Amino acid sequence: KEFDMKERANILVTEVFDTELIGEAAIATFNHAHKFLLTKDCIVVPSEGVMYAQVVNSDVASKWNSLHTICTGNGELGTFSKLEPPSLSSDAESYSLALHDLQLSQLKPELFKPITDPIEVFHFDFNCRDGKPIPLREQTIRQGAVLKSGQCDAIFMWWDISMDSNKVSNRF
Repeated sequence: KEFDMKERANILVTEVFDTELIGEAAIATFNHAHKFLLTKDCIVVPSEGVMYAQVVNSDVASKWNSLHTICTGNGELGTFSKLEPPSLSSDAESYSLALHDLQLSQLKPELFKPITDPIEVFHFDFNCRDGKPIPLREQTIRQGAVLKSGQCDAIFMWWDISMDSNKVSNRF
């Protein structure tokens, strides 16, 4: 075919990430590239990714899971009204699990208290140094030490990537 590569490439530089690191079919993209387009000794940039989670206590985050009364109106004219969420029956859930996409750097540190240290949840080797494809379906169970007692209001998750394959961690 006229658009196919004549030979395999020895480097891949890509940006296929979204806020969840592997959401935009990143794993399938890397696996396809390794299987059909790249040499075995290729360099991939970025070379690895790590996802972290941290249990936190936060009055602000605790309100992200439920509906709250909203006051509307014009305070200068003294006219206010309340929009009240419907009352829940005794057997109804008063909360729901939700994913909130925000930059943690936008949340002031005084608005949450860590309950645990950051915990590594997943590690992705985009270079596929072991010769195996990146798993498409994987789950982990991680435990972390509790720093202080408190209520779990949220679990913050974030990711880091390493651009330099010569400086990757020694997790293999």
